[in-house]
Amino acid sequence: MNIYKIIKILPILILLSSNVFAINSNYKIEIQGNEFLDDDNILSIINDIEINNIDEYINEIFSLLNESGNFSDIQIKVDNNVINLILKENIKINNINFIGNKRFKNDELLKIFKENFIYNYYNKKNIKNFENNLKDLYYSYGYNNLDIQIDTNNYTDSNLDLNITINEGKISKINKVFFKGNTNFEYNILQDQIKSKPKKDILFFLSRNFKYYELQNDLIRLKEFYFNNGYKDIFIDSKTEFISKKNKFNIYFNIIEGNKFEFNNFILLYNLPDINNDLKNNLTIFFDNAVSETIDDSNIFNNTTIIKFNDLLSDFLFSNGKMFFEILIKQKIVNNQVDIIYEINSVKPKYVNQINIIGNTRTKDEVIRRELDFAEGDSINDNLISKSNRNLQYLNIFDSIQIKEKKINEDTVDLEIDIKEKSTGDFQVGLGLNSIDGVTFVTGLKEKNIAGSGRNLELSVNNSAKNSGYNLAVTEPFIFNKKINLIYGISYKEKDYSDSSSYNTTGLESKIGVSYFLSEDLKHSTFLRYNLNDFEIIDSSKVSNNILNSEGQNAEIILVNSFNFNKLNSFSRPTKGNSIIFENHFSPITNSDDGYLKNFIYHKKYYDHNKFVFSIKSRIGNILSLQDKEIISDRKFSLGGRSLRGFDIFGVGPRKSSSSYIGGNNLISTQIDFSKSMTKKSDNPIDISIFTDIGTVFGNKNNPTYTNESIRASYGFGIKYYSVIGPIGFSWGFPLADESYDIKRMFLFSIGDLN
Repeated sequence: MNIYKIIKILPILILLSSNVFAINSNYKIEIQGNEFLDDDNILSIINDIEINNIDEYINEIFSLLNESGNFSDIQIKVDNNVINLILKENIKINNINFIGNKRFKNDELLKIFKENFIYNYYNKKNIKNFENNLKDLYYSYGYNNLDIQIDTNNYTDSNLDLNITINEGKISKINKVFFKGNTNFEYNILQDQIKSKPKKDILFFLSRNFKYYELQNDLIRLKEFYFNNGYKDIFIDSKTEFISKKNKFNIYFNIIEGNKFEFNNFILLYNLPDINNDLKNNLTIFFDNAVSETIDDSNIFNNTTIIKFNDLLSDFLFSNGKMFFEILIKQKIVNNQVDIIYEINSVKPKYVNQINIIGNTRTKDEVIRRELDFAEGDSINDNLISKSNRNLQYLNIFDSIQIKEKKINEDTVDLEIDIKEKSTGDFQVGLGLNSIDGVTFVTGLKEKNIAGSGRNLELSVNNSAKNSGYNLAVTEPFIFNKKINLIYGISYKEKDYSDSSSYNTTGLESKIGVSYFLSEDLKHSTFLRYNLNDFEIIDSSKVSNNILNSEGQNAEIILVNSFNFNKLNSFSRPTKGNSIIFENHFSPITNSDDGYLKNFIYHKKYYDHNKFVFSIKSRIGNILSLQDKEIISDRKFSLGGRSLRGFDIFGVGPRKSSSSYIGGNNLISTQIDFSKSMTKKSDNPIDISIFTDIGTVFGNKNNPTYTNESIRASYGFGIKYYSVIGPIGFSWGFPLADESYDIKRMFLFSIGDLN
């Protein structure tokens, strides 16, 4: 090193090696009494103070040091031009003892919080943060009667033990949920939007746990629901009422709906100096086509459409090589009509230096990174950040997500992704009841983030007197570095057809496949299934010939393709929208299977008009043998029960005898319902309906004994009661067109899914 450079830096080295630090030409700081914290750490607490006068400066030093929580005693003395800091540090913590904790083990609590706080010495501020975070953790699991006491013992001048006594109490439950001020949406429609519900989704007597963070998320869900239905001025707040005797909460959502808005015009403006005329024209054509294809006749203002167009514009510009732009979305309102203006402006180039992920104590970094639309070194803009934030929200494993920029220089930023995880496990137990299958016991376990990998595990058991089912399925998200889910699993089923068809069957199925969204509402799935079926004959004189010939074990390979389009406004009680499900099953020819091709379409359409709901549900199905042979009855279509009210399950269609149902290769049916709610703004609404059902099952290689292919029809009325234990349905059906060998059933009763 050059001798002159050594001479220049020598005074600096000497100064840094001493305990005296220059503040300016008039004052120096001398630190005494510090053992655990070095001088640099202490100076970092006070080094941003701007000196106006000595008294203000000393007061600010004392305030900052005291606020840090590191010191039990602070004395500041000024001697000529030297400020002496005489400090007494908090003593060391020898042990941390947890007492009374049952929900979490000691090492779990230490692991969670030691990552965020330093416990080498007793710091009141850090201990208080510890307590607050411990409370947040317990609250997130529903422990709202929590009491935490933090004490010290074995206290000496040099160390102490920290005792943390936790009285967990019992998990608080939800008693009732109330909506006030809602005039345009009924209770059940709003309840479908939230997770803070009085009872479990599966029909049972268990109440849901009350969680503060879930309540805050429900406010967001309700606001988004209203906003996406045209109510852009929606205001919603909540309050809770604790019933100490029951350890339960009442939840009140107060709603001011405001006016309903509609879209008027979508306007595109751009200020991109480097864009050529061809790209301008293509951008305009692309935007106009997107508007005409997306906006329907209802024209209801909604945030989803606004964001969708923003993403479409971003993707279009990215695909045409444009990276450095911003899209400003402006609204112009005239008489409840809203013009949406997309203004595209150029911005200065900006690149990602580092991506730092914090807050994920469980979820792996790779799960978060694969949802980002950028990586280190990539160019970035606000649209990419917003889109990545939404991608992370769709995972539904985080309570909160914040992506912050930290400027490095004019064109480079670090990105800090700060997340807060939430509980992702769910266990449900329930009972279902209907007049066909009797009592059904249902239990299920779901986990959406196994070992922090983003995997989804679903285990379910479904048992009734006639049928049993056990299912295990795993979903691996984001395979091939694309938004595609890999799904695999195994299931076992037992079905009792002894009364209707004179045989029983058991089946073991393994499957593997993928699913992904082709658009926001359209999902495509494809699976490869391998089945081992065992047919047990109950009465060989009555059972169909094709089942008799298949007695014993049979292997089956099936390739399944399905498309599911869903625009219904509710799962449990839809009032408008439509859904279409199309399934294609292809089973190749094997040693134990002749092979077949099966297609099925199920369409639902709901219309809501002046508190009346009109619905039409249609089914069309066909199955054919690849070798022009008889199809096994177990694979054919059937009709009756809930699919054709007024008739028993397996009550309509080709049959050999009253206890030997054959089914058909083709199915056509339609159900038309007209319903009206008998209650207004009720927590448990009651709907009455009148209906007519029409359908037929036909087509067999060999004609069975009874095979009249005439159309059957029925009419009737029903009552649906959405009770605290789940929806309960009653229906009375009366045949209009039938055959003498059909089996009728006038009354149907069901608790559970009524759609």
